[in-house]
Amino acid sequence: MYDIRINSVHMYAIKSTAAATVDGKAPTRLEVGRTGFVAHGVADRQWLLEDPSAHFVSQRGWAGGTQKTSHHGDSKLARIAVDIRSDYIDISAPSYGQLQLSSDLQRSAPGQQRTNSTMRIHGQDISVIDEGDAAAKFFTTYLGRGVRLKRVHPDRPRRLDGPYVYDGASNVVGGADGMSFLLGSIASLKWLNERAGLSGTDCVPIDRYRLNIAINGAEPFAEDSMRLIRAGNFLARIVKPCKRCTIPNYNQQSGVPDGLSNKILGVRAGDIAVAGAASNPGLYFNQNLNHYWPYESPVHLEAGMMFEVVESAAASNIRLRAAT
Repeated sequence: MYDIRINSVHMYAIKSTAAATVDGKAPTRLEVGRTGFVAHGVADRQWLLEDPSAHFVSQRGWAGGTQKTSHHGDSKLARIAVDIRSDYIDISAPSYGQLQLSSDLQRSAPGQQRTNSTMRIHGQDISVIDEGDAAAKFFTTYLGRGVRLKRVHPDRPRRLDGPYVYDGASNVVGGADGMSFLLGSIASLKWLNERAGLSGTDCVPIDRYRLNIAINGAEPFAEDSMRLIRAGNFLARIVKPCKRCTIPNYNQQSGVPDGLSNKILGVRAGDIAVAGAASNPGLYFNQNLNHYWPYESPVHLEAGMMFEVVESAAASNIRLRAAT
């Protein structure tokens, strides 16, 4: 029997920017909302940037509508800090000043003239709210290309489909690539670093993987066979392994690519092994959750909470090409 605990919790108010702080501090406790973590009414990945082709922008620097990296400067998004306050978010970037936006849809900050529109994320149209010219100017100047800041409409989140939908679960997500929560294990990352001969400050840090929930105390890669987990009153299905893109190869403090993640993830090359899911070969690490919703009273997750495996499977949901 392993004593598995939540090591840390994280949310990202704006997609691809740094993990958000709350009232000036890294959060150790976060409320669970319909589409993921919530702080002061702000949801995880509630905002995202849009390019002129109406597709989302991320550190990957994809050209609109493709998965071809054309905008290498987009990796600088990692350096944008977002602090969530009681009724606004404070956005700052090195040498580019600050921007404050009201998080209350009933009020606007100067230059925050909101309009409704739609945009594309992973092939789906989603309803969004444009946050106005001041935000567009801030991010356009910072990235050196035309972008606009959009807010996922809180009443019209993106719906999950296929084998990832469960009765009684949330089945919706905001601007995240995958599901409402991304889970990762400290032990698994430690194993990968050690196998690659990395130690100390040379190790690939866990912030590269942009988790919502990091756990400690489990065997390496035990998360790959977990199917239903509980922490306090929080209950969630592990529904899909995460196929890692290029973002973990970027230093999340500087935005500079170094390829370190690919160096340690070579042994994680394989394919998804979920019934009903299409083949999608790649490097797999971490797990996507679809949490049950709603709750009768507010539910929070915090560092130090016991993490219980309610159901597990005999096999991993990843079919690896090389045994780990």
